[in-house]
Amino acid sequence: MWLLFSITAPFFWAVVHILDEHTVQEIFEKPWMGVVTSSIASIIVVIILAFVIFVAKYYISEISIIVLCFIIGILIQISQAFYFIALSKSEAGIIAGYWNIVPALLPIASYFIDKQILSHWQYFGIIVLLSSSTLLCFTDTRRQTRVHGLLLMIVASVIMTIVFLLEK
Repeated sequence: MWLLFSITAPFFWAVVHILDEHTVQEIFEKPWMGVVTSSIASIIVVIILAFVIFVAKYYISEISIIVLCFIIGILIQISQAFYFIALSKSEAGIIAGYWNIVPALLPIASYFIDKQILSHWQYFGIIVLLSSSTLLCFTDTRRQTRVHGLLLMIVASVIMTIVFLLEK
């Protein structure tokens, strides 16, 4: 079963990125409209979840958990804002590749925060991820905005790294 997930997940993510590019280029007038759409969908989910919690009489022991969830949700939407702006500046395949910066930043941030030490092969993998994401910038056909898209996605990746560290 894991093989099926590992084979189909990249395909579905590719479809999502292509649909995102289509909506940014053809449907939305401004890139931030994608963030508004995503935020509205998140609010709908929160309302439904709050109703289910109320009906099920589920008790949340600490209010800090709810506050943390809202902070993480806001950070995700900010990250999505940078993603949609980058998507308006560059091609979907290139911007999707820049999300690979997150798995490279996460162990580095974990080292500084939790003092987690990785093996030499893991550091080698981080170098490969970072260099391939940077080299991907040179394949961008939109020469004027290639660095702009990379910088926007670095910011989005840093924010998502913070999200994953908070979720940990």
